Amino acid sequence: MRAFIIRRIGQSILVCLGVAVVTFLLLRLAHDPVYVLLPPESTKEEIETLRKAMGFDRPLPVQFAFFVGRLLQGDFGNSFVMAQPASALIWERMPATLELSFAGMAIALAVAIPLGVLAAFRRNTLIDTFCTSFAVSGQAMPIFWLGIMLIIVFAVQLKVLPVSGSGSLLHLVLPAVTLALNLAPIIMRLTRSRMLDVLNQDYIRTARSKGVVERTVLFRHALRNAAISVVTIIGLQFGRLMGGAVVTETVFAWPGVATLVVSSIYNADFPVVQAATFYLAIFIVAANTLADIAVAWLDPRISRG
Repeated sequence: MRAFIIRRIGQSILVCLGVAVVTFLLLRLAHDPVYVLLPPESTKEEIETLRKAMGFDRPLPVQFAFFVGRLLQGDFGNSFVMAQPASALIWERMPATLELSFAGMAIALAVAIPLGVLAAFRRNTLIDTFCTSFAVSGQAMPIFWLGIMLIIVFAVQLKVLPVSGSGSLLHLVLPAVTLALNLAPIIMRLTRSRMLDVLNQDYIRTARSKGVVERTVLFRHALRNAAISVVTIIGLQFGRLMGGAVVTETVFAWPGVATLVVSSIYNADFPVVQAATFYLAIFIVAANTLADIAVAWLDPRISRG
């Protein structure tokens, strides 16, 4: 198990470095920030002066070597637009993004897993049909449309929740529910599918024949084995959750990293985009690594393999 954990951590470090490198190259192919920062009537001399001051007159390999050297120190430079350290700007907003993501994940798990177990236990009944319909509807709704509908119903019509912004738990409800309703259907459908497979296994029939209470059969025996696939998909969906936060934060004016990144992309603010991409990649890779370790703990054959 220890060797498995060390190997996964090593792979995670390589992935994060790869993300930083790809982001560096793609940004330089997509934008020239000099033309974004200067007004259209700027002279050629002014353009060349700013390009030299920002270091964009150097060959790309030299820029890349300088970037990697600072990356290893956790320094992404200063924002071109706000003239502040990019890392500081990201960490100032990161708590809000993580708060929203973890709240959305918690709500999704609280809804999806019980519904998945219930749908499998009541297979081909009205309850199963309701749960399956919920899953299909949740996956079919675009996340931006869902957020707008929730605002219209609960903030504009019923006036029980704030429209946007942050500052209290009430402000967190609508954006977190939006993320959860977009994520829960996948987890629910997988939980139902895996539970149906497990409930047909011989050891489940043996446990029932011995008179084990049905609740114990479902949650102690069946759900533990079904959880292997569920934990895996949770780790994989964490990246989708962070991606969904981009749209959700924009719709609800949530002061997280995503809104800062969107404005930085429009302004070709390389340092901020690079820092945000790298730090978000760390959290996504960490979530996948923890999911792999949890799966290996649930099924030791994986770590031995």
